[in-house]
Amino acid sequence: MKSARFKDDTVVVYIPTVPETGRVKITARATGQDDDGALVTVEYSQTVSYNPKTSVLVEVFEKAGTTFGQPSTWFGAFSFSWSNRVPNFVRYKEGFLESGVGFDPYAQRLLFGIDPTSAGAIYNAGEVFFQAWTKLPSNTYSNAQMSTMFNNAPTTGDWAVRIEPTTFSGWRATGWKVKVQNIDRFTDDLWLFRARKSDNRATHLVKINGYYVPGAVEEFVEEDIGTFVSFAFSEGNLLPPGSHLWDEDYYFGVIAVQKTAPSSQYNEEDIIFAALKGSAMVLFPNKSW
Repeated sequence: MKSARFKDDTVVVYIPTVPETGRVKITARATGQDDDGALVTVEYSQTVSYNPKTSVLVEVFEKAGTTFGQPSTWFGAFSFSWSNRVPNFVRYKEGFLESGVGFDPYAQRLLFGIDPTSAGAIYNAGEVFFQAWTKLPSNTYSNAQMSTMFNNAPTTGDWAVRIEPTTFSGWRATGWKVKVQNIDRFTDDLWLFRARKSDNRATHLVKINGYYVPGAVEEFVEEDIGTFVSFAFSEGNLLPPGSHLWDEDYYFGVIAVQKTAPSSQYNEEDIIFAALKGSAMVLFPNKSW
């Protein structure tokens, strides 16, 4: 074949949420003609594992004026298809503010009263927090240490969090349904983060409990408390006009956490990510992760 006609094409596969175990083989096949008119078929197959996995929240905190980009390299090299654990990976940069976002996700994250509790508590250049349980300073960082800490981070009653596409604009999903098992709307919160593909840096951190639309989505149901909840949301509810929650440049994840009991009427929004109960992530479409 004298010309690679399919090299810039993208195949997007929406993997089913069941079965929970086993493997699914995905095959992408394209047929066309080469420059000589001969029929040519290009085919690629990949097997995706459905072994039980435990999600782990991995957060990188980086101070202004410093560079601590190695964790993003670790994340990009991670084999998600075959891992028994899945990192929900996001970076925060002090003072970083994407145009139109409306707040600094780094500062917003620290205001919740969770580890790390302040910018001053972060090591010189930055730190990596696993499940808000343990930290890895930038001066001791290595890929091996990152993997070791990730694989040993404790989990607390890992909830099943599922994210399914519901509406589309062409191939790109614009609306999503979130299903969570074992959640209580009075004691638990769901948060959504959006991050850039280029540097895994957070642009949004939103408590999606507040984005339910009565009558248009499946709201928390009284008899389902502590058992199951399902609701839908659109990226238009969360992002500025023209922005995408999920595309070639952005990905997102959902985090289920236990609320911190408010000590007064003034801090009812306080949460504690140390009590991470479950998470799920939707990576960008042009990666075979």
